[in-house]
Amino acid sequence: MRRVLSTIFALAIISGCDHKPHAPALRDEPVYDNPRDGLRFRSPDGWVQVAKSDPSAAVSDKDYLLVRYQNQPPTASLEVSRADVPESQDLAALLASRSHGSAGPWRPGGPPEELDVGSARGTRYNFTSQTTTKETTAVRRGGRVYFFTVISATADPAIRQQVRRVIADVKWR
Repeated sequence: MRRVLSTIFALAIISGCDHKPHAPALRDEPVYDNPRDGLRFRSPDGWVQVAKSDPSAAVSDKDYLLVRYQNQPPTASLEVSRADVPESQDLAALLASRSHGSAGPWRPGGPPEELDVGSARGTRYNFTSQTTTKETTAVRRGGRVYFFTVISATADPAIRQQVRRVIADVKWR
C-alpha cells in the first residue's frame, strides 16, 4: 500500500510540473517595466496592452516582441521588441523589409533622425506603404537593438506624436 501511495504522490508531482515556456499575464498596467532588459516606460494614455512576452536573455538575431499596445478603438499599434544585431548591420535596410502586413517592402518616408530615448541615443526611421506609416525608433544598448515601432495611418500624425512622447521618456537601467 505504501508503494502505491508513493507512486501516486510522485505522479501527482510530476504531472503538476509544467516546464513549457508561457507568456506573462496581460495586465493593463500604466507602466511597462522589464528588469531583465533594463527598460521602463509609461504606456500611451488610452492604449491597451494586447501582447507581452518574456524572452530569454540568450543572444539571438531573432526579433523578439517584448510588448504590444493598441489605441482604442484600434487604429494604431506600438510594438517594442529587441534583437542582437551586429554594429555592421544596416538598420534602415532591415526595417524596410516587408513586415506588419505591408504588401511589400516599406518605402523610406524621410531621412533617419538622431534623437534621445531616455538617457540613450537612438535613431528614428520613417517608412510608408500605401496609406500606412511605420515609424521605428532603434536604440543600441550592449550589443542589442531595441525597436519601438508605431504603425498608424499616414493621415494621423497625432498618434505618432503621442508615441514619440512615450519613447522620449523611456527609462534605462
